[in-house]
This record gives sequence, structure tokens and C-alpha cells, in this order.
Amino acid sequence: ELMRLLVSLQSWSDAEASARKVLSLRPGDPVALYYLAWSLRGQDRYAEAIDALQLAIRAEPSRAEFVQALGRTQCLADDFGAGIATLEKAAAMQPGNAEAARAVASAKAMLDDKLAPYRRLVAEQPASFDRRAALAFLLQKHGLPQQALAEYDTALAGLGATALAEGSELRRLAAQVQYNRGVVYRRLGRSGQAEPALVEAMRLDPGLSAQAWFTIGLART
Repeated sequence: ELMRLLVSLQSWSDAEASARKVLSLRPGDPVALYYLAWSLRGQDRYAEAIDALQLAIRAEPSRAEFVQALGRTQCLADDFGAGIATLEKAAAMQPGNAEAARAVASAKAMLDDKLAPYRRLVAEQPASFDRRAALAFLLQKHGLPQQALAEYDTALAGLGATALAEGSELRRLAAQVQYNRGVVYRRLGRSGQAEPALVEAMRLDPGLSAQAWFTIGLART
């Protein structure tokens, strides 16, 4: 009861302490994990909150409020791709629940607001490498890897050999785009496509070698 009260009062550090006290006595208690996640989320500790919610869901997968809380937290952590999918799952678990449907609509609206300025810039100059690369990076940041890849590929397709001349600014930007493509492919579990992109990033800009090799190592494991 103290956990619930402290969360409702937004006394986040005290709520965390109470939740951890319960968990010390009842390890894995799903309700305590749920309130622990609330307290962590209130402190902007989203990764820890997501871990706690995933444990709560594993213990009680039928609790729609746990699933909905996970979706909201993923969106707060800027992973809108996963967050919206999770919120849609929570809504499907509660047919006719208006609040669950509103949560999905709200998350989609938030994502649209974040992307809209960049999409307008691309619509104004569809051939602009810089603008497409910026939109792609934002899509990647917000957990939409497939859409990000499409924008990265379109941006690269518009570059000619002259633009990639040694020492040019566009060459360095293209190297960063190739590196980002490698990171996205790794996230998608497509290591066979990640490595060529990362190798190309190093060819275009040797300054990226350390982080590119590190990502290649991650992709190979």
C-alpha cells in the first residue's frame, strides 16, 4: 500500500525504496516490479524501468496494465517502434477499452509530431542528401529501423562519384550514413549486411574505424 501511495504522490525515490523492500521479502513479485518500474520511470531511468516491467510481464503475462506500462515507457525512452507495438498489444488484450485505444493514438501522434518537421524538409527537397540522412537518423533514433534504412538507401543512391571526392564534406557524411546502416542492420539481426556497410564506412572515413570495428565485433557474436 505504501508503494502505491508514494507512486501516486510522485515521491519517486521513496517509492523505489518501498518497492525494493517488498522485493527483498518477495523476490519477483510482479506488482512490486510494476511499482518499481513506475518509480524508476519517474526518475527518467527508462532502461531499468523497462527491465522491471518485462520481468513483471513474464510473471503475469495476462496483466494488460503491465503491458501498457511497458509500451508507455518504451515511448518515453524514444523507442516508439517497440512502444507503439506494445501498446497495440495491450489494446488487443482489452477490446473496447477506450483508454487503451487512446494510448495507442497518443503515441502515434507524438511520433508524428517529432517526425513532421523533417518530413516537410524532405518533401521540399527530395534529392537533398543531408535532409534525407537527418530524417533517417531520426527514424533510427525512434525505433523505426526499416523506415530508416529506406531513407538511408535513398540518400546514398542520389550521390555521385564527384560528391564522394577525397576530403569532401559529403564523403564524411556518407561514411556516417554507412556506419548508421551497419548499426541498423545489426539491430535487425542481419549481420551479413551490417559488416559490408561498416567496412564501406571505414573506407570513406578511416576516422570511423575504431567504432566500426567494434560494431563488427558485436555483429559477429
